Amino acid sequence: MSWSQTLQDASYEGASFEVTNTSDQGSKTVAVHQRPYTDGAELEDMGNAPDSIDVRAILRGPTYELALNVLIKALSKKGPGELVHPIFGAITVMPMQWAIDHEADLVDACALSIRFMRHRISAPIFADKAAALGVDKIADLGAKARAHSTESVVDLVTGIAGGALPRVTEINAAFTSIKTQMRRLLDTTSVRVLMADLDPLIYPRAALGDLEAIVDGALAGLPLGGLNAQFSGLVETASASAALTDFNRLVQSQGSSVAVVPVSSEPQDIAVSAALTAHGRVLNATTIATSAAMILAGEVELLELDRADVERLASAGRSALQAAITTARSALDTQRGAQVASVLANAAYELQEAARSALELRPPLVKRAAPVGGTARLIAHALYGDASRAPELVRLNRWGRQVLVEAGEEMLAYAR
Repeated sequence: MSWSQTLQDASYEGASFEVTNTSDQGSKTVAVHQRPYTDGAELEDMGNAPDSIDVRAILRGPTYELALNVLIKALSKKGPGELVHPIFGAITVMPMQWAIDHEADLVDACALSIRFMRHRISAPIFADKAAALGVDKIADLGAKARAHSTESVVDLVTGIAGGALPRVTEINAAFTSIKTQMRRLLDTTSVRVLMADLDPLIYPRAALGDLEAIVDGALAGLPLGGLNAQFSGLVETASASAALTDFNRLVQSQGSSVAVVPVSSEPQDIAVSAALTAHGRVLNATTIATSAAMILAGEVELLELDRADVERLASAGRSALQAAITTARSALDTQRGAQVASVLANAAYELQEAARSALELRPPLVKRAAPVGGTARLIAHALYGDASRAPELVRLNRWGRQVLVEAGEEMLAYAR
């Protein structure tokens, strides 16, 4: 396709201009390692430097000054913007400098020399810190969601208790049901929780506090492979596989299956049972999301999880949060249900970002043919020049007890 057919009208942030010349330059960032008293040097490729784009622009016509003001305003805006390059199309750039030339031969016109630099980051600079920060963010958001849910249930129960003919036995039964379901994981740990066990109609906040103490106690009883900062015991070494085992126990017992079935069709019973179901799912979902974030934060040091494991952690946490969001919207009062949903949606986003940062800690995963036949150590040495990376290949390919790999056999490996 010829140049004349692909040429595009140039503009920056919507401010159009004619182009008489463009010059696009690229370069590499190279670290030079030179030993004393030796000739030459070892060059280390540190990646491509940002591309620079020099543009010679023309503005002409009786109203060129208005167009010039619009363009200068666009160039002066803070942050990157969109440059429509006449050859390469839309590019995100940062204006670095510009010069405006008025010449006697240019009547009702001016020329500009503008230097742009391409704005592109392939991976977060502090990817290793994003996962760790995600734990605190998700924990804070979980606390806010729990608080909104608690207030909604307290208002509901207080209103029933202050009204005519509260169904005492049925409401007590609903609270007992949710407490029994929430205790399933706690009862399998060595953690014991001191609870108030007060009448929920008279002290609804204390009764809901018991439920929160149960889920927090259950989390404190799981080491998560040594990655759980809230674990009440001691763990000698951290293990991602052990963390996944504990996490699966948590999801299976504290997932979105918690539900309080009303004992009758009375409006009071239905409302309280639905609200307690929503509250229980909020407690469980925030616990699961926080646990997933802890494991993802630990992955910064361990680098043991497969990509599929990271995705499953994020998926399990986000699924639990979504179930809690759906139930809260339908069962809690309109205002607080919306507040809970909004906070949990933010927690789901933070969990997704923590998973993304954990994935970006690794090189890309590619399919390759085994360069040699033999053991995992031989293949690791042939691929990376590092036989100690053999366990990585075993884990990625789930070879298990397999001893020998055939040359040319398709396998998964990191790109570098």
